[in-house]
Amino acid sequence: MRYSTHLLSILALVSSTVLAQDPGPSPTASVGCEPHGDHWHCDGPASTAISSVTETSSTMPSPTESTGCELHGDHWHCDGPAETGSTAASTSSIMPSPTESTGCEPHGDHWHCDGPAETGSAGREEGGAGAMGVHASLLVGLSVIAAVWNV
Repeated sequence: MRYSTHLLSILALVSSTVLAQDPGPSPTASVGCEPHGDHWHCDGPASTAISSVTETSSTMPSPTESTGCELHGDHWHCDGPAETGSTAASTSSIMPSPTESTGCEPHGDHWHCDGPAETGSAGREEGGAGAMGVHASLLVGLSVIAAVWNV
């Protein structure tokens, strides 16, 4: 009986210490805030924060070289670059798809590619040496595993 009483006392002390964490002062620039451990969870910005956002947007115009831009704090998040008919045509004629890479897709003013293109003879020479290295590594790895398991 005494053991369980002491255990309950210790458990109550520990739980009250954990629950008594101070999350700091309540955020003044947000509404619907509830303490969550050592920080706050809030529903959104207070109405005064909205006026400061509109002031920021009037002093900081939306980027004109991008589309789908939304103000995000002190900077902008945009969907992509703005394209005009002449810009798109000149971009495709000036920048052809890379021929030394595979899986390339245009990404604004540059290309994103999966990897280098392999030619028949160079790939065979490099692939031959690389394949031997991979096979040797695999053989060594399996030997180590077999030695560990005493197979």
